[in-house]
Amino acid sequence: MKPKTFSLFLKVRKYELDSFGHVNNAVYLNYLETAIDEAMSSLGYTVSRLREMGIIILLRSLQIDFKHPAVLGDELEVKSYVSEAKRVRGTWHQQVIHRTGGKVLVEAYNTGVFLDLDGRPTRIPQEIVEALLPYTA
Repeated sequence: MKPKTFSLFLKVRKYELDSFGHVNNAVYLNYLETAIDEAMSSLGYTVSRLREMGIIILLRSLQIDFKHPAVLGDELEVKSYVSEAKRVRGTWHQQVIHRTGGKVLVEAYNTGVFLDLDGRPTRIPQEIVEALLPYTA
């Protein structure tokens, strides 16, 4: 069964463009991180809530394929689901999709590690695993 996906909707702004008039590649990292933050927040796990739980999630690795450019005014959707969850880390599969026509512009695998407030790896709390279960492949 396919997992449910989280969606974040964006519109390309002028200041996100490079000298070719395309979204700068570095901006996609902001889109991807924002999508994960919004997904977690929608489940009640804001950055402040995670800190209250004694947890920080830190980006460990990011594999990103830039397939097609986005330009000023394009309406985009960032789709995200958890493709893998292990003891102390989880990986999100993400796609940035052009809302008109559905073309995949960017595909990424974004892996985060769960740390305690002292910076040591810690298990993903069971309540987070359970909350993300419908969104896990």
